[in-house]
Amino acid sequence: MNLEELTKHQILLLTLLVSFVTSIATGIVTVTLMDQAPPGMTNTINRIVERTVEKVVPAPKGQTASVITKETTVVVKEEDLITSSIDKGTKSLVRVATIPSTPDGVSKTIAIGTLISSNGLVVTDAFQVSTEGKYSIRYGEITYQAEVVAQDEEKGIAILKIVPDPKETQELKFPVISFADMSALKLGQTLIGISGDVKYAIFMGVISGIDTVLIPVVPKADIPKDPTKTETTKIDPIETRKVISRIDSNIKDIMISGSPIMNVFGDMVGMMLITSTDRFIVPSSDIVILVQSINTTEKKAP
Repeated sequence: MNLEELTKHQILLLTLLVSFVTSIATGIVTVTLMDQAPPGMTNTINRIVERTVEKVVPAPKGQTASVITKETTVVVKEEDLITSSIDKGTKSLVRVATIPSTPDGVSKTIAIGTLISSNGLVVTDAFQVSTEGKYSIRYGEITYQAEVVAQDEEKGIAILKIVPDPKETQELKFPVISFADMSALKLGQTLIGISGDVKYAIFMGVISGIDTVLIPVVPKADIPKDPTKTETTKIDPIETRKVISRIDSNIKDIMISGSPIMNVFGDMVGMMLITSTDRFIVPSSDIVILVQSINTTEKKAP
């Protein structure tokens, strides 16, 4: 057969035939090499092909390109959640210290604090501060002055506010921690605490006991009846602190009162207070109530 005598249609058909045979041969060689390739290389090639197939989606003429939604199951390890929670918590952690009365005096860290508002509100241990005292807040490498704006000594909660430097023209904006309801915790859940004077000290515990208590409900004035009792569930701080005390026994000397207690998602469920004889957790709901009272007072102020 003389190629010069072929018509245009015959040349076209011959070209298609050669392309078809070549593609089949290429496919056979590729499959053979894929079977012999290491697993790592095979996975990489599969991912490339998979992503290519997702992106190359021809759109019908006159219509917009279609969007393909692919559902993927993501396995999250508890270890990853814990490290993420610690990273989130440390960004809102501050150290509360005394301001020395003399220039040559030494500033001493008295409590850990947690930023709960972007404008510089800090929650800490009420037993370590007083409304007449002068304190400083150390956030990373920066130190600010602070004043006590609210205090609930019965529950052991104090709220300090960072006083901005008059020389600073830029408005202060801090990363804050989010709150979680302590009463929503369940048996076996992991709690994480952050403490430490100079460097971070992490302690963890597992909720080993939940106490069911009966809280009396005061009836409305127009319904004269005896107070009833409604069953509600809350975390028993005694059982919780037993586990935390046992696990963190090796670092108890560097633990400081006011340390935030978080769940594995980085939400603050409470604050640990440490006394000379005991330690216990103040639930985040009590902190929220005190903060709300501050906001209400500020709104009423002329």
